[in-house]
Amino acid sequence: MKTKSRFSNFKKVRILSETHHLLGPAILGTQGDSGTFLPTGGHSNTITMKDQRRSGFTLIELLVVIAIIAILAAILFPVFAQAKAAAKKAVCLSNLQQLGTASYIYAGDADDYLPPSEPYGLKDQTYVYAARLMPYTKNRGIWTDPANPYTMGSVQHEQNNGLNGNGDYIIPPNDPCVNLGTSTDTSGFYSDIYPPTDYMFNGILTWYQANGCPSGGQTSGYSHGSGNTTSGVSGGDGINGIGPGSTSYTSVAKVPLLMDFPNSITDWPGAAVNFWGAFVGMHTQGSNVEFLDSHAKYFPTAELIPDPSYNDATGSGCPPANATWSYGNYQGECFWYWGTNWAAPDKQ
Repeated sequence: MKTKSRFSNFKKVRILSETHHLLGPAILGTQGDSGTFLPTGGHSNTITMKDQRRSGFTLIELLVVIAIIAILAAILFPVFAQAKAAAKKAVCLSNLQQLGTASYIYAGDADDYLPPSEPYGLKDQTYVYAARLMPYTKNRGIWTDPANPYTMGSVQHEQNNGLNGNGDYIIPPNDPCVNLGTSTDTSGFYSDIYPPTDYMFNGILTWYQANGCPSGGQTSGYSHGSGNTTSGVSGGDGINGIGPGSTSYTSVAKVPLLMDFPNSITDWPGAAVNFWGAFVGMHTQGSNVEFLDSHAKYFPTAELIPDPSYNDATGSGCPPANATWSYGNYQGECFWYWGTNWAAPDKQ
């Protein structure tokens, strides 16, 4: 029994010796007086906070990151805004081109005549034109410009008494000169018949006739017929916004059919009452125009209305050329005369 015990002790010593050889003296070590484990050589193996690697960010590092993000935002946000504005302008141009095509299809079914509309001065209740064209467009949203902030339509925004504070000029669809049915919309916008309209029909493409339709309506019996897509505008007592005479085309590719509305900060009720805010153009500093040949193009506001004296609210500036009452400078220069006998020679 003693021999076996000595042999067992010998095995334990041997195993401990081999373990000490494999792990090294620094691992096995000895226990210090205070209970701290000390490797051979007397150095403590205790891990302190100073030995741990820092895992967070300092305040300076965070501020640097925030500054970089702010710089990138300052660079990129204007680019995003410009891209968004360009996309809206492109959608508007597409809308106008489709409306021009629909107008031509309508004219093809009506002996080349455009849909009749009901203008008010040089302005126009284009929502009447839009309603008449609806069987050909079958899309109410095509009359809205994505850059326009007026959900009810900019034309309706101008002519609703609750918004302009000067009178209600939205002509009811059951007016005897309109005959588009009775609306169930009691808001005054007649939105079940008139789509929200952000484009204005060119008023000089219509003629007027006293007692042309039953009196008692908003037009006081004046009827308005639209022009022919090829031969011009004639008939009735004269051309809307000009007076006696007729309109002939010098180039249908230059004759505006539809355009963004508003097209000037002075559009009634005008800048004096700050009705249109800081308007300088529907798209940046200009607007889109659809021409009689169905192409659409963007123009700067200064090119569309070069006359600095123009004020729609007061009725001054931008006279036609060749009219009996033409006056001053810039005769026939403003865009609604382009491509007609009422335009300046360089705009024909």
